[in-house]
Order: sequence, then C-alpha cells, then structure tokens
Amino acid sequence: MRWWTAAGWTLFAVSSLGLLLTGHGSVPVAGEGAIGVSVLGSAVTAAAALLLIRLVPPALDGGFPRLDRTRLLRQTWLLAGLAGLTPLAFGLLVALDLDRSLGLLIKLLMFFLAPLAGLALSGGIRLPRTRPAALWRWLGPVPAIVGYLWLFHGPFGRPEDGLAVSSLGTLVVTVFLVFLTASVGEEVFYRALLQTRLEALLGRWPAILLSALLFALMHLPTRLPILGDLGYTLAAVLAVQGVFGLVAGYLWSRYRNLWAVIALHAGVNHLSLLWLV
Repeated sequence: MRWWTAAGWTLFAVSSLGLLLTGHGSVPVAGEGAIGVSVLGSAVTAAAALLLIRLVPPALDGGFPRLDRTRLLRQTWLLAGLAGLTPLAFGLLVALDLDRSLGLLIKLLMFFLAPLAGLALSGGIRLPRTRPAALWRWLGPVPAIVGYLWLFHGPFGRPEDGLAVSSLGTLVVTVFLVFLTASVGEEVFYRALLQTRLEALLGRWPAILLSALLFALMHLPTRLPILGDLGYTLAAVLAVQGVFGLVAGYLWSRYRNLWAVIALHAGVNHLSLLWLV
C-alpha cells in the first residue's frame, strides 16, 4: 500500500501548492463565500496538529483483533457506496435548485440512518478494536485540538467582508444543526464507521487518506456554485476540507476517541460561525 499512501499525500500536496501558485491564497468555505480559509494556513495548521498527535504520547496500543473478513468487506463496500452516493445527492440538490434545508435530511439519511441500518443488518455496527488506556484516550488529543484551533482561528483565521446574520436565534439554530449533521454526523460516518473498517483492511494511512478524500469530495457539489470552476473547486476542497480530514482521521486512528474528533470539528465550524455575530 506504499504506492497508495504516496499517491494520496501527493494529491493533497499538489492541490495546496497549485492553489498557492495560481494566486488562490484564500478559499471561501462558509457564509455563502463570506468566510475564507488560508490555504497555507490550512497546511501549516494541519502539519503542526499531525506532529502533536504523533508525539503525544510517542507510543500507543492499538490495532484490531482477528476479524471476519467477509463481514468486513461487505460492510466496507456498503459504507464506501454511501460515501460515493452522498456527493451525487448533493449535486442533484444543487442542480435542481431545491431548498438547501433538504441537505440536512440528506446528511441524516446518509450519515446516520442508512449506514447504521445497513451495518446492523450485515453483522453489527460495532467493530472489535483495541483502544489506548483511558488516560491517553482523553488527555492525548488535547494538545493537537487546542493547537489546531488556535492556529486555525488565530494567526491564520480572518473573516471576509460582508458577513451578516439575521438574528441571534438564527445563529443558535444554525450552530445546532451544523453540530448535529457536520460535527457529529460526518465524524461518525467518515471516521468511526468508514475509516475504521478501511484501517482494518488497508492499514492506517491508506485508510486515513482515502476517507479524507471521500470526505473532501462530499463538499464538492455545494462549493462548486460559489467557486465556479471545477478544477479550482476540486483543489480547494482537497486543500481545505481534505487536509482537515487528514488531521481528524489521524486523531481518530491514534486515540479512538470519537468525542475528540467531534470537538475538533465543532471547534472549526462553530468558532467560524461566531464571525457571523
């Protein structure tokens, strides 16, 4: 799997470098294009977080006991199929100019109802795995999460002009829905369900890279109307959402703490929404 790992890292690196070389130093990611993320900042922030995850602590227990490979393959293909259908569903939503609130229903269906029902009917939702001791499972992620959020919203974070919110109530509802469907739903599906099974089949880094790629592609249909050009949009989601997926994936793989990756995702999304106050 070394070739896949090298190809995956190259894809993400080329996407970020290509944006920088073509003058796209900041990529719109939220607020209908009103909030931008620094491409260089995204890469530097991710690199710092990945290093902290690797070093705190230097060694951790982990891995999988002997698994039923037939069940594992069946469930992995099921989840990969749902991951492939999700951007198509969002693409249809955008193409037909349907109410964007339907996107919330798509996420509830694709990230909760369909995968959990499918796994329950194909051998069970839980996949046996070993986890680090409780101390490191809960304290180990803290430096990486704090460091990532500080860099992301501090030195490399800035709001664009033209931000507005109609009311505090609207902001509260938005935060809750984003937390449920993105911070929780996306991490449950892409990390806890899909990546875990890919790790059992392919190993750590091929699984992290593949799940991060699928996670990035999920954002492609909704970013395309804002960014316009397909090549630019593809590079943008790989350089921003995809690179974030690498950090979230490694955080999950090292500590097996779902609340930690949810906290990281929520910190990115919700602190960004505070710019709308």
